Amino acid sequence: MSKSWQSTLLCTLVIVIWGSLYISGRLVLQYIPALLVLFIRYALSSVILLRVGYHTLHGHIAIARKDWGELFFVGLVGYYLSNAALFLGIQYSSASFASLINSLTPVVISGLAIALLGEKVTKLQMGSLLVAVLGAGIIIGKPTAGVTTAGMLISVFALFSWAYATIHLKKLTAKYDPLLVTGYGMAIAA
Repeated sequence: MSKSWQSTLLCTLVIVIWGSLYISGRLVLQYIPALLVLFIRYALSSVILLRVGYHTLHGHIAIARKDWGELFFVGLVGYYLSNAALFLGIQYSSASFASLINSLTPVVISGLAIALLGEKVTKLQMGSLLVAVLGAGIIIGKPTAGVTTAGMLISVFALFSWAYATIHLKKLTAKYDPLLVTGYGMAIAA
């Protein structure tokens, strides 16, 4: 299989898996509380990621003491709070509404990177961000039945807390393997 076909296949797989999170989340949340779903997800994921990381990195999975505060912040805000809010947003609104709000993640991350990290953006990139916001606004339109104010606010909180934590993730993944950072972050969240 050529590299371009492999990349296309893997990207498609990620889109399908990510998109199914909202639908499966909505179904599972009818039977299992949101925070229990989150705990199970992170407990399993952290064990798997840290084990794979241990073997991939030949046992070098240490994080410097000075970086644990940053890692704890990412685990608590980025993984726990943002994803708990995501599941609660799905529970108190609709899967489609929560996914549309979450589709603004790249826009919010870009805005925070510009504001907090001083990243530069071209006019074309700024125009693209504006089109993304307008597109989401048009698609969301007037929220349908079943979308509560609490669900909307919780979904927006999920969006901004993940975007803010992503700025901190960038700092950590510049020093450590992303698999390791994700594994520890999920362990903290669990």
